[in-house]
Amino acid sequence: MVAPEPKPAPASRNRERASIAALNNAWWCRSVCGAHGDPGEIDEALWWHPSAVPRYYPNAVTLDDSEDGAGRLGALFASEDGPWSAKDSFAALDLAPLGCRALFEAQWLWLEPQGNESEPAGWARIATANGLREWERAWDDGEGVDQAAIFVPALLADESVAIWGWRTRPGTEIVAGGIVSHSPGAVGLSNCFSRDPAGLPEAVEALSRLAAGFAPGLPLVGYERPEDCEPYFALGFEAVGLLRIWIKD
Repeated sequence: MVAPEPKPAPASRNRERASIAALNNAWWCRSVCGAHGDPGEIDEALWWHPSAVPRYYPNAVTLDDSEDGAGRLGALFASEDGPWSAKDSFAALDLAPLGCRALFEAQWLWLEPQGNESEPAGWARIATANGLREWERAWDDGEGVDQAAIFVPALLADESVAIWGWRTRPGTEIVAGGIVSHSPGAVGLSNCFSRDPAGLPEAVEALSRLAAGFAPGLPLVGYERPEDCEPYFALGFEAVGLLRIWIKD
């Protein structure tokens, strides 16, 4: 007897999961900006930060695809003359008429709650300013060495955030790492890296276990470009929605 093919998840369920993932990402952006002194503003439709933000971070994240959220985001773009970017969390907006261009698209990812796992060997939570700077250099592969830090020491005091790094043995350089961040309804996984590309799946697996211990009983969410999703799919993550990054140069 041939087993029936699994039915795709209902669109409404994926829409709800994408909303939870978008909210988690907005909270994470707020934490990063807050560590720099200004967390921005958030409501049911939008997180936004009208002034300069750390590199790689958006000025806004949409939290629904209603006309209200889209209209407000469009007004924010139209009012800014300098560089500005936004995360269209549902790939629902056309901001080209506002002088914006689509930078890239990515998939929201979702993993059902896992067991409360023990800490994988060799992984340690970053707890000092020197350790954080070392972690960022490893994550950025030296590209930002002459630029202002993105992850500043104030972030270490944020109880909703945990930054982990992995060393092959004590005293050696950090060679893999990632960040988990708690928000209502989910724990987010971001900034996963391995200096050895072949080691990324193992790093993602270890960080998923660390996230389960950091916020037990919550689903794990994040986003990646389509070409980078395979290590996550191998662990059981599901793609639950498309997002798009827009930038105004």
